[in-house]
Amino acid sequence: MGEPVFELENVCYVYEGGAVALEGVSLRIERGERVAILGANGSGKSTLLKLLDGLYFPSAGEVKGFGLSMPEAAFRDEAFTYDFRRRVGLVFQDPDVQLFLPTVWQEVTFAPLQLGLSQEKVRERSEWALAFLGIGKLRGRAPHRLSLGEKKKVALASVLSLAPEVLLLDEPTANLDPRSASRLVDFIADLGREGKTVVTATHDLDIVEEIADRALVFGEDHRLLAQGQPTSLLADRGLLEQSNLVHEHRHAHAATIHAHPHRHAPFHEHEHPQRGMAGEPEEPAARGPEDLLQLQRLLPLWIEHNREHAAAFREWARKAEALEKEKPGMTRGIAQAAEALDAATQALALALRGGDETDVSHQARPEPG
Repeated sequence: MGEPVFELENVCYVYEGGAVALEGVSLRIERGERVAILGANGSGKSTLLKLLDGLYFPSAGEVKGFGLSMPEAAFRDEAFTYDFRRRVGLVFQDPDVQLFLPTVWQEVTFAPLQLGLSQEKVRERSEWALAFLGIGKLRGRAPHRLSLGEKKKVALASVLSLAPEVLLLDEPTANLDPRSASRLVDFIADLGREGKTVVTATHDLDIVEEIADRALVFGEDHRLLAQGQPTSLLADRGLLEQSNLVHEHRHAHAATIHAHPHRHAPFHEHEHPQRGMAGEPEEPAARGPEDLLQLQRLLPLWIEHNREHAAAFREWARKAEALEKEKPGMTRGIAQAAEALDAATQALALALRGGDETDVSHQARPEPG
């Protein structure tokens, strides 16, 4: 056996409200491995990545990283947190959860700056990440004005600029154009050859054999069903059907109905034709119940991130006091702005819930997996 990066022992995770995300999971990920996490929506893939990244903590069982236990209390230690965060980077499936700064360049340089790297090193890493993903032309753009595919690339670049030992990728090729997706697959393969540890949650079964040396298959009961070489697991039709990764696709040929296994494709996006006559201004689309549900889903994440950023700015303000008097005031101002945004999102969440004053930042997060 090689050196373990992550070890999970009988781990369970239950969201507030009682929704089970993971049940009795025990596994080991070794240094330099490329591991794919497979499973249907809601099976616990995203939750597992967040446990490995120290964003979530198990309801039962133990998670270890680099041989050390990772309870919530450990991340209150500054030295532990600094060492862990410089070694592990997570790219979220939803880039809107990850991006928060005014420009793409600030997003990509933010994390390496927090590590205290020289400006030259930060610039070198950030330029490389932008060039690799072909988004150098976006450096001055506001992330919230980008397409979903462009946001995905920016989120990935913001993690690649850290040059972490371990990358955790949640549906990294979803919403990427074919060329970018192909380059990313090649990049993951190269990382393995360089000895990096890469853990990828994906629906795209067609890339698994290229990006992983080992695959973990999760069932809809939130348990680990199987693990092994991708080629063997992907050839096990019974396993794929049991985990809802494939289903029978039926279509008619004249009087005959033909059925064959059909894999679940990754999510995609497309443009919808504009309504109205050419040259007429387009009216804003009506907002329906789905939009409010989406907003309610994102609010707890926004609040959580606002608070984390405010805490980080306060800490940096404290550290900077001995060096320069102006910077503490600036960072405290940013912290106060983040806290004001926290209050605003709390008020919005309260209005959407019809007056329930429960703190939503610790309520049930998005659907597991």
